[in-house]
Amino acid sequence: MLRYRIPYRIGMILKKMQYFCLPFENKQLCSSKNRYSEYYPIFVLGLPRAGSTLVYQLLVNSSECCYFSNLATTMHLSPVTVSRVTKIIGGQNPPPTFQSRYGNTSLWNEPSVGVSIWGRWFPLNQTFMKKNNLNTKMFDELRSTIYGMQNIFSAPFIGKWQGFNSVSGVMNEAFPKCFFVRVKRDYKSVAQSILKAREDTGNVQTWFSSRTSAYNEIIASTHDPVRQACLQILNLEKDLDDFFSNISKNKKITVDYADVCHNPSGAITKVFERYNNLNNKLIKTNFEEIPKTFVLSDRKNVSTLEEIKIEKTISELSEHF
Repeated sequence: MLRYRIPYRIGMILKKMQYFCLPFENKQLCSSKNRYSEYYPIFVLGLPRAGSTLVYQLLVNSSECCYFSNLATTMHLSPVTVSRVTKIIGGQNPPPTFQSRYGNTSLWNEPSVGVSIWGRWFPLNQTFMKKNNLNTKMFDELRSTIYGMQNIFSAPFIGKWQGFNSVSGVMNEAFPKCFFVRVKRDYKSVAQSILKAREDTGNVQTWFSSRTSAYNEIIASTHDPVRQACLQILNLEKDLDDFFSNISKNKKITVDYADVCHNPSGAITKVFERYNNLNNKLIKTNFEEIPKTFVLSDRKNVSTLEEIKIEKTISELSEHF
């Protein structure tokens, strides 16, 4: 299996080449067989910096599935065609590196968050969508893309994107037969990591990742990064609680990041057991390349004063949720 990163210049060439793939992509998306699939796609969501990327990687590396690779994301207008063509060289056989930086993996066939692909249908700034604003063409294209992937590989699609937090209702409408995996982590660690991500991405004053339904109210109420991060966490959790309360128990499962780190195979096995109870097409699993444990980091990403402020702010705000 070929293992390498996609150099910048190669990536630019591939982006131009994808236009030659469009006729083949459109033909597949228009095929009547890709309007339905026997498999239930799996969508991973949860608070930003809560460990959803690790869960995504574990799900992909331990099962027979399909996903958007980094190569498919680079050629985002033709992900189905690209995935199909690269199948014979390991395009859907990711190396078990379990490494990422802010959700981004590096090797060409590793699972990608697929930002540029999901951005074809949803706002890239992850604006919360209370209702389905997609026109019929976009809605059908979204469905045909995922079903097309599943039909080519005869396996369920697994996807992870932080934007799912903001468009979960639309995803559930587009895929009535789907399965949601929610990842949870303690609020203090999430808040610290969000603040570190704000700093690393250039401006601690700039919002990071998923926008909650209360985004506009939060931005208008405070400019304090710590308070914004804490409000983001609590409001996103409320949004996800509301969504999860309105879907069938069989369509969802919640996993804790600490449990995943302590016993990855055990935690992921529970996910697939719940999934197999829902879907008549059982998903095949193999845990040989899954590490026995992962280090649960206790590293402080903020100063002691910020840490204390985070604890106080979460405690204060939690009384209103």
